[in-house]
Amino acid sequence: MAVQLQGSQGQVFGPAGTNHSQGLVPDPGSSADSSSTHRFLRSDATWDQVDYASITGTPVIPVIPATLTLLNTLTANNSATLSDTTSLTSTYSLYEIVFINIVPASNLVTFELQVHSGGAFKATTYLNATLFWTTAAAAETGSTTFIQLSSTNINNSDPGISGTVRIYNPSSTTVKKHVTGQMSSQAGGVSTGVTVAGYWNGGDGAVDGFQVQMSTGNMTSGTINVYGIP
Repeated sequence: MAVQLQGSQGQVFGPAGTNHSQGLVPDPGSSADSSSTHRFLRSDATWDQVDYASITGTPVIPVIPATLTLLNTLTANNSATLSDTTSLTSTYSLYEIVFINIVPASNLVTFELQVHSGGAFKATTYLNATLFWTTAAAAETGSTTFIQLSSTNINNSDPGISGTVRIYNPSSTTVKKHVTGQMSSQAGGVSTGVTVAGYWNGGDGAVDGFQVQMSTGNMTSGTINVYGIP
């Protein structure tokens, strides 16, 4: 049953501005909205229709990043190698290694990664492909004694080499462990991008560590962070 309001109690609210006032919502009329027509109440106390044709742009769907858990930090200080044999366990199925401004001591060198399995760093039986490019050219290479993380001519100056490498399912004993990555460096005096893909093909044993080194000489400076990803 409808309620009969008297006096000011039956007044529609005043529009926004100097004459605003509290009151009732104005009658929307007898026609209901269809599935493609939607109205809304404006602040001037009138009903209006959504004009979908005038809405432009691309909707943005937020991406919730995976939680990264920092497990270890390695710091280069004229180091021949940087290694970690404690972080890669069965706790996570995915590990990310972040390289930050690794500067070689020698000029025109290659950045190399080897995995640790069965109590030793492996120096044979790798299958990998490394694509590196500049604005002028691109090339692809690989190695059987390490996973190549750069071109063969990194400069021994700032900014060195930075990027990320991921190791997948390292604790498995039934499959090979894929390694993928994206790197950036100054090589031959120009900025060089690198895409890395490969694995150690010597068996299905668990991979419980890694080490990196330059093809010649030490690593003057830089940082490596090791993360676990659920």
